[in-house]
Amino acid sequence: MAGPLKARLTLALVLVTGFAVRLPHLADPPLRFHPTRQYPSAVIARGYYLDEMNGLTTQQREAARATASKLGPIEPPVVEHLAVRVYRAAGREDSGFPG
Repeated sequence: MAGPLKARLTLALVLVTGFAVRLPHLADPPLRFHPTRQYPSAVIARGYYLDEMNGLTTQQREAARATASKLGPIEPPVVEHLAVRVYRAAGREDSGFPG
C-alpha cells in the first residue's frame, strides 16, 4: 500500500511544484519563460485550435494543419491538446495558456 501512496504523493508534489514555478509567470508574454519550448508549443496549439474551429474554409484548415505539422512537437503534444481545451472553454485563444 505504501508504494502506490508514495507514487501519488510524488506525482502531486511534482505537479504542485511545477504549478508554483509557473504561476508567477502566467501573465508574462510567451518567449520569456522558456522560448525554445514555448514558441513551438504555442504555434502547434494554435494550429490544433484552428483545425477544430467551426466556420473555417478548407484552405484555412489545411493551413492550420500545415503550420502545426511543420514545426513538429519537441515532446508528445499533451500540453498543446490541453491548451486547445482551455481555449475552447475560455471561448478565445490566449497565448498564456499553452506555456
